[in-house]
Amino acid sequence: MNGASGSSLRSGSEAVTRLEAAIERRTGLSFHGCRRDDFVRAVDVLTGQDRDLEAIRELLESGADDPIIDDLVQLLTIGETSFFRYAAQFRALEEMVLPELIERRRTEGRYLRLWSAGCSSGEEPYSIAILLKRLLPDIESWTISLLATDINESALAKARRGVYGEWSFRDVPDWIKTLYFERAGDEWALKRDVMRLVDLRYLNLADEGYPSLLSNTNALDIVFCRNVMIYFSPATIAGVARRLWSSLVPGGWLVAGHADIGLDQLAGFELVYLGDSILYRRPKETRAASAERLTGLTPTLAPPSGGIPPSLGRATLERGGCDRSAGTPDELPRFRSHPVDEARRDANAGRIETALALLDGISSDDERAAEAYYLSAVIHLNLGNPGIAADMLRRSLYLRPVEPVVHYLSGVVSLRRGKGRAAERHFRAAATQLESMSAERVIGDDGLTAARLYEVVRGELGLIAGEPGGM
Repeated sequence: MNGASGSSLRSGSEAVTRLEAAIERRTGLSFHGCRRDDFVRAVDVLTGQDRDLEAIRELLESGADDPIIDDLVQLLTIGETSFFRYAAQFRALEEMVLPELIERRRTEGRYLRLWSAGCSSGEEPYSIAILLKRLLPDIESWTISLLATDINESALAKARRGVYGEWSFRDVPDWIKTLYFERAGDEWALKRDVMRLVDLRYLNLADEGYPSLLSNTNALDIVFCRNVMIYFSPATIAGVARRLWSSLVPGGWLVAGHADIGLDQLAGFELVYLGDSILYRRPKETRAASAERLTGLTPTLAPPSGGIPPSLGRATLERGGCDRSAGTPDELPRFRSHPVDEARRDANAGRIETALALLDGISSDDERAAEAYYLSAVIHLNLGNPGIAADMLRRSLYLRPVEPVVHYLSGVVSLRRGKGRAAERHFRAAATQLESMSAERVIGDDGLTAARLYEVVRGELGLIAGEPGGM
């Protein structure tokens, strides 16, 4: 249908070149050098299925959602994974990184925050969950945030099912299956107490919308991002590395793939040799960074050459009034920071109790009460309190019904509580409201645009429908 044969594809037709550029803009996936053959093979599959390459390119450029987008992602990424893959890295975590962190947190509030970025079909985050259960016999008394994200909706759907064949266990002893899985015919199904530790969400690492409270990608202790950046261009890799740096707390760890080299030069990570593994670590907080954080500028993008990182989201003056009630006209005005802004700063920096105390003190008739309820919901969801989060979101929507971000988070909370119909209703409300907005409209303090949120919402609806991208 597209009039391009396999031989013409390999010579680089104009249609294929335009398609390649559109894929990179939409997904961040790049096909230069040795990966060029992977791209050609994928296009050959599409043409063999009688697909119209120009129509696919137009879909990509428009930002619209369609099953073909997920088909492309599957064709262009390997998705090769298994439980406890790269055993040396998990050994370093089990024997050195996590014990030190757990010991420290036993006196600091019993919480851990981790992210599996590019989680594919779930073997990696569920391996992390199993490891945490082994190291924390009292895990029920801890607040565990284990986020797992991917751009591939089919992979996320498989992760949410939690059922795996023997090939996924090729690197693990049989007792892992016996303790943490149940037989499901010829396959193995994860036990519910393992699955509930993992929060699966759609996220495109090539986008700039993180770190963010909304996506729970801020103030993290450990980030796994293994064999994902091999698909990106050098410019995209640099951006992802800086954003991952910013997602970590000072002293936080990045577990990267063996092919992900040079991240210390791109984003100021330290290289740390632990046994047979090399991990990246964000340097512990300096005096200058500590002073900068106290002024309300929480880190986001780390400059490669060092220096103080800019603020999470956008570095702006605090909102709030200029108080001239006391003093003479010759005095400089005093700027008052609203408690919502102070609470957001505290939450971004990991000072959760302080943030919640500030939000609890805001009355329902405050002009920013809806925002306060929403921020409280985000915090409670990340703390593992979906019931409280749902209540806060209801209050926020009562005061301000047309808020797609609040509807989106309400959908996430409903999924967490096993209420699929309510989740679909909220995601559809968010999509409808976003469709009436300009694509580039910024709808969150962290720079989230309407177009980016719309892509995420459509991804969630596709997962609910049971077919990637479907409605």
